[in-house]
Amino acid sequence: VIFTFTGTADPGSDGTARTLGYTSNQAVTISFTLPQAFPYNANFVGNSTQYSWMPTTTPIFASITGTGITGTYDALDNQALGIYAVSSPPLLLEGGTYTGLFVNGAALKLFVLAAYPAPFPFTFSGSSYVDPATYFAANAGSYALAATSHLNLFDVNDHGNTITLTQMTITVVPEPAEAAVWVGGCAMAAAGMWRMWRRNRKTA
Repeated sequence: VIFTFTGTADPGSDGTARTLGYTSNQAVTISFTLPQAFPYNANFVGNSTQYSWMPTTTPIFASITGTGITGTYDALDNQALGIYAVSSPPLLLEGGTYTGLFVNGAALKLFVLAAYPAPFPFTFSGSSYVDPATYFAANAGSYALAATSHLNLFDVNDHGNTITLTQMTITVVPEPAEAAVWVGGCAMAAAGMWRMWRRNRKTA
């Protein structure tokens, strides 16, 4: 499952873009990919109004990519993914201390993403563990975000930039085995159509 957020870089109070290399009002797209499976650990919280996940040995984000972002995400510290019906923000993605990423060449220390989908699309079934990829796959689609939605980025010197977010898309990516089956099925169908065309041509 991939979360893709689009928005614009904050021009800042003086009308110019803040640090981290984005220009004023630059269009920015950031994607967060969840692992195919995230094992249960005691940090999981589930009830009738929220789900939240925090890692111990497996990162909650398999990768983070987007405008101006390079490097390989490999952090565990201060990392969280949460969805809340009665708390603010409704959707929270967070990671920090060290990320392995760079934003326009600056080492990224911390990110905090707060998204306010309107209307709120998520439901909860109780305290039983729910794998995040499975949960969010059931909510795939595109969502408009309220004007308060934002992504804060900070480098190792605590210089930052705010991305005002306007759109969120949740996309389901097939597992490699499923993709292989799909490709194989398409190839078999194409071969069958080719054989039929050859037969029809011979009898014409």
